Parts: sequence; C-alpha cells; structure tokens
Amino acid sequence: MRSSLLEIRRHHAPAYVAFFSKSAAAILAFTGLAKLCSALGSATILVLPDPVFGFKFRYLMIGAGLVEVAVAIFCFICNDLEKLRVIAVLATSFVFYRIGMSLADLHKVCPCLGNFTDALHINDNVAN
Repeated sequence: MRSSLLEIRRHHAPAYVAFFSKSAAAILAFTGLAKLCSALGSATILVLPDPVFGFKFRYLMIGAGLVEVAVAIFCFICNDLEKLRVIAVLATSFVFYRIGMSLADLHKVCPCLGNFTDALHINDNVAN
C-alpha cells in the first residue's frame, strides 16, 4: 500500500510543479531558439572567443541553444520529478557560467541571447 502511494505521488505532482515545469520548458524553448537564430547572425561578438570556455561565442550559442531546446522537449514529454531534476542541473550550469564570467572580470551584458536583445531594443542593464 505504502509503495503504491509513493508511486502515485511521484507521477502526480502538485499543480504548481506542473505549471513551473511547463513554464520553464516554454522559456527554454524560446531562449534556445533565440540563441540558435542569433548564432546564425553577423554580430561581431559571435567570432570572438568566450572567456570561460575559450571557443567562439557562435559555437557556444549553438551548443547552449541545442541543449535548451532539448531540455524543453524533455520537459514536455517526461514526468514532473525528472523535469525538475533536469531543470535544476541546467540552472546550476547557468549559475556556474555566470560565476566564470565574474571570475574573468567581465561585468558586461551576458551574450547569451546574442543580437536578439538588440533586435528587441532591450536595454543592456535589463538584459544582464
């Protein structure tokens, strides 16, 4: 009896968990696709090396965009507990990247959306 209750709880998370994971999936799909579109652009930053990993921002954005889209798809098809784990891992990697940027003494806007923020006329401080 007890194991069946745990199994039910594992697959039927509260509504706020489902809302959070679907919201995160939608945001990740949007930002992932934006990164992929921006990586195809001609912004100067795309040919510069990333200070954390050392390869061109274009390749970093393609990789990050693909990962975000993959996580978004995963979040739409898997159970809530697995979604939360994957979102937590991805969010932690974002935090470590921002720490790496800070350690590299870069306080500029994160180029994570490439020239997409320019196209939307978003202020650098807001984007950061």
